[in-house]
Amino acid sequence: MTATPRIAEAKKGKEVPPEDLEIRDTYKLFGCESSEATYSFGLARGIDEGFLAEYNVLEILTYLTKEAEKEGIPIDYVLDPDTRARIDLPQEMRLKLEQLERKYISDERCDRIAEEIRKNTAYGEKVLVFGVSQAHCLLLTKALNKVFKDDGTSNPRYAEPIISDNNELNGYLKNRFKKPYQTPYIAVSVDIMTTGVDIKCIRYLSFGALTKSVGKYIQMVGRGTRLDPKTGKYSFKILDFVGLCQRMNDNRKGTTKPNVKVVGPNEGPGGGGKSPKGPYYIIDNRDPATMIQRVYIHGDEVKVVDNIPIEKAREVFEKEAANPARSEVRDIQEKVRQNADYEPSNQELEIIDEWLKAPEIYLNEGQLQKNVSIPGWD
Repeated sequence: MTATPRIAEAKKGKEVPPEDLEIRDTYKLFGCESSEATYSFGLARGIDEGFLAEYNVLEILTYLTKEAEKEGIPIDYVLDPDTRARIDLPQEMRLKLEQLERKYISDERCDRIAEEIRKNTAYGEKVLVFGVSQAHCLLLTKALNKVFKDDGTSNPRYAEPIISDNNELNGYLKNRFKKPYQTPYIAVSVDIMTTGVDIKCIRYLSFGALTKSVGKYIQMVGRGTRLDPKTGKYSFKILDFVGLCQRMNDNRKGTTKPNVKVVGPNEGPGGGGKSPKGPYYIIDNRDPATMIQRVYIHGDEVKVVDNIPIEKAREVFEKEAANPARSEVRDIQEKVRQNADYEPSNQELEIIDEWLKAPEIYLNEGQLQKNVSIPGWD
């Protein structure tokens, strides 16, 4: 009996002894040669029949997350985590999302995640956060306690990392976290809280780490699926900061992906939850909280292009205003510079009107209120 039955397959082009595959393949291990369980009661059925809590997903990707997803975050130096001394790298490297927060951590991104957790949860509700490494969990915990204004005078604090090799400490914090209405309200962990934990009062899961394992993903989602009638919990929400739910084809009832373990020759049983070997470093890259959304507007169609920092938006706006891409607009500007009393012709006014209707940056009233300080404008 298992929550995450899986199929084991040999790596492409590799020969793996049948006994190695068999011990990793749930169906073969229990004699189900057709790769079908004798009896199954999956996550989707549990939700449909009211035995498990349903859930929604809110994907929140910060600026650095998007940069890491696309071309990678460029870094040519890092900071010592203790002294903040600059350490130059031999050459520029680009951190992809799979690498981010392992050996190279952005404390500013931790701040953005903490701020979004504060904005999207209610004070005192239980939140389980999955981080990438132990160091990442510690920085996330620090950021969370800062935004929830817990100065550490009480113990446990609002957020606590459950990452230690000290089983006694982990057990103490787990028991505290299980109880509603007492701290810690947020637990930050790598793998310790993924399996073997039954905490009914969890109302939010926060994904700050990626995984390729379907089985692990199901286990992570399962931490929130327990019903808790005593506290009125019949549903929960996932705050996804890395786009994991989309990668897993989450259909709000788990994942449609098959749980397959790809096995190589002489591969050990494996494991997880260990931090990368060696020291970690801080990357000195901004992850701005204030962003401007760029959209493509054609008639009634509005398509989001991207989100850029307010400083970048201002730069694009000023560059286009000072040196328009259209030569006709530049010609009109030159005429006005030479003669302050110059009156454009009707044809020139039409050119200007077309130019203004297709800006690189367009600020609506809401964005102006968010990013421009005007006295008396509420």
